[in-house]
Amino acid sequence: MDDPTRRRMITHLEHEVAQFLGALAEFTAVDGRGVLDLDRADTVRIRRTAFFEIVLLHARLLDDFLGTEPTKPDDFWARHFIDDREATSPLDGLPPPSPGGLTVRPVHQQAVGSRSDGVRAATQHSLQCA
Repeated sequence: MDDPTRRRMITHLEHEVAQFLGALAEFTAVDGRGVLDLDRADTVRIRRTAFFEIVLLHARLLDDFLGTEPTKPDDFWARHFIDDREATSPLDGLPPPSPGGLTVRPVHQQAVGSRSDGVRAATQHSLQCA
């Protein structure tokens, strides 16, 4: 991999981390007690839901990068930067969100679907635009 491509990938990864952290901060700011009791058309509830979905989207992109080996020749992942990197998903190590409930991976897959074709297409598009 040449240096300009590596720099573009690092810039894209930094963008994903910043988007994840920013969306998490926004979600946390509006996720107060009773927000889910508000009417579905309430702007606070809509904002909370939107930021929750943004957190999931960027978590999925980062999880794919860190924990999934490439399936297509133009996919990139952590081993492009660290030669002996093993595919380890950050989501696999998290405890269930509710005691005795599903682990994070099944909850995440239910929320965003088990296929990542759309996410990969979005990633490729943003890399091409960079």
